[in-house]
Amino acid sequence: MKKISLNSMKASKLLSDLEFHEPLILLDKSKIKKILNTKSMKLEVYKEVDSTNDQVKKIYDPKKKITVCLAETQTQGRGRFQRHWHSPFAQNIYISLLYPFDKNISELAGLSLVVGLAICTMLESCCELAKPLLVKWPNDVMYEGQKLAGSLIEVQAQTHDACQVIIGIGLNVNMQLDPSKKIKQAWTSLKECTNQFYDRNILTASLLDHVAEYLDRFSQLGLKFFLNEWRTRDHLFNKPIHLKSHHKELRGIGQGISEYGHLLIKLNDNSIRAFSAGDTTLLK
Repeated sequence: MKKISLNSMKASKLLSDLEFHEPLILLDKSKIKKILNTKSMKLEVYKEVDSTNDQVKKIYDPKKKITVCLAETQTQGRGRFQRHWHSPFAQNIYISLLYPFDKNISELAGLSLVVGLAICTMLESCCELAKPLLVKWPNDVMYEGQKLAGSLIEVQAQTHDACQVIIGIGLNVNMQLDPSKKIKQAWTSLKECTNQFYDRNILTASLLDHVAEYLDRFSQLGLKFFLNEWRTRDHLFNKPIHLKSHHKELRGIGQGISEYGHLLIKLNDNSIRAFSAGDTTLLK
């Protein structure tokens, strides 16, 4: 973990590729905490970290219900399957929450789906979006077929009836350019969607409040409480999809999810199979 200054040569390099049409507003811990409604939370903000998921482990406070790490940029940010998460300085939200569950790890199936629902609800409460937000199983928030946000779930520690989970979230906010072509899939940002510049401090506070609320409900009620809400946001439902799972590839029609959060796919023989993990894309 490193600290950097806006006056440093390194920061100048980070900013050299950016084209800001609005004043640069950095993340401000005191401003975020002032807006937050969730009080039992330890929050730390950094200019640069290797990975917010890694850093949140180092700052964990057992006296707080949630520990949160937020950074302006990540040098080794990662998504699912260890994919690099492009993290340009001071444009987006890169955040990780460490949350304890009084549950066995087997009871956490579908957690990434619930996090996606929380992100959608938060964004629609804060932003004027012309089209609805959807969630692509298992963890991507989509707007008009393009990725707007994603999450990464890691189990940090576990006993027989309890575990700690790290939830990493990346949300594209004011990013408009990717000159280095580091993003390998169709993406968008709130700035692109709405043509508005956003104060990330306000969005971060709202994101934390919404995610904390959804996690509390998931902890108490499980995935079944969210199944109806999921059906309204299922990006893959009744659409032709391609799935890569455990070195196998197949095609079929999305049929929603099971009560355990597994993806249901109707195959060519009309049988329906459930998949607990994998990578999905829509077929044209």
